[in-house]
Amino acid sequence: MNPHTILVVEDDPNDENLTLRALRGLSVACSVVVARSGHEALDFLLRRGLFAERTSADPDIVFLDNTLPGIGGNELVTKIREQESLNNVPLVVFSGTSDQVQIKRCLAAGASGFVEKPLELSEYISTLRKTAEHWLVAAKMI
Repeated sequence: MNPHTILVVEDDPNDENLTLRALRGLSVACSVVVARSGHEALDFLLRRGLFAERTSADPDIVFLDNTLPGIGGNELVTKIREQESLNNVPLVVFSGTSDQVQIKRCLAAGASGFVEKPLELSEYISTLRKTAEHWLVAAKMI
């Protein structure tokens, strides 16, 4: 298994595929885990439910959409930040919204960053890749 893990929390299959495509092009090898809801992401992070037996380390970065079924982005960020063991994990909201109120809510909840998803395919991939590499470098993993 690769030493670095990225958790992607994304419910849209098209955005999931684009995200995985972008992350395959990183300059460092990473495992990517996909959660399709906030509840599934929490189960993974808290090692409960289907992930109760998970022995892998916590992810190095979490990319999450803001509009998820069940638990929305800012609520998910809050729930993750409530876990002391996850306080140092960068949480980057990668979302289609440009609503400043939503952006401020996510950042106030403890998101490390908020990046609006570009509409153009190559820009989407480039932006996500650059953002991932930025946070990996910031965490001194590259």
